[in-house]
Amino acid sequence: MVAYSFQKRFVGFVQAGLEPGPWCPGMKRHTLRAPRTGRAGHARPEQPVHLYTAMRTKHCRLIGRGVARVQIPVTLMHINQEWPLALARRAGPAPRSCVAQLAPIVRFIMEMPIGGFIVEEKMEEFARADGFRDLAEMVAFFDPPRDGAASSMDMVLIGWAPQSGHDG
Repeated sequence: MVAYSFQKRFVGFVQAGLEPGPWCPGMKRHTLRAPRTGRAGHARPEQPVHLYTAMRTKHCRLIGRGVARVQIPVTLMHINQEWPLALARRAGPAPRSCVAQLAPIVRFIMEMPIGGFIVEEKMEEFARADGFRDLAEMVAFFDPPRDGAASSMDMVLIGWAPQSGHDG
């Protein structure tokens, strides 16, 4: 079992994302996470995922279960004040099944060439699809350097779909 925990502010978006059918605005069907190694790796396509809030606390609660659809290595970059956050695809073939269940911006990232990246309005779209009000809120969440220096974080984009959904 692969489990992911979400802050309380994302629970409604994750619950909406577990409804059957294609992705709609207001649904969260993906997450960015730090790379994992060994047996505790991230969910691979077709593996079940268990989605929680407040894991490892007495308030832990299962939001729901889904099925992993994609696992894409990416780099989240703080470049400068003009481009406060960018996302680049690092590697990995992306599966072609069940893509209608994922946000359009995630499908766009799946089609990007390795080394391709998104900035500005595409990052704004990604931030909203990830459950943030806007890009500024996402930038604050990932806490870029205070001095404005460039920085980057290797991440994994994991996308899932409702367990019962098999439309592609």
